[in-house]
Amino acid sequence: MQLHIGDIISTIFILLIFLAMFFVMIKMIKNVKSTAVLPSRDTLQQHVDELTTRVRDLEEQVHDLSKRQ
Repeated sequence: MQLHIGDIISTIFILLIFLAMFFVMIKMIKNVKSTAVLPSRDTLQQHVDELTTRVRDLEEQVHDLSKRQ
């Protein structure tokens, strides 16, 4: 099997393109993560409180249903 200089050059060129695409994708992912908007701590606490209330209501419903049986 003979390797021609053109084969080597084209293979290196393709590898460099894939490497560049890899680094561009990593950079884009980092940018998206850094610009993601996080809700405020108060908003998160409000969501936790609402979910806690819903869970408590569901637990009461399950308890009532188990009493009926």
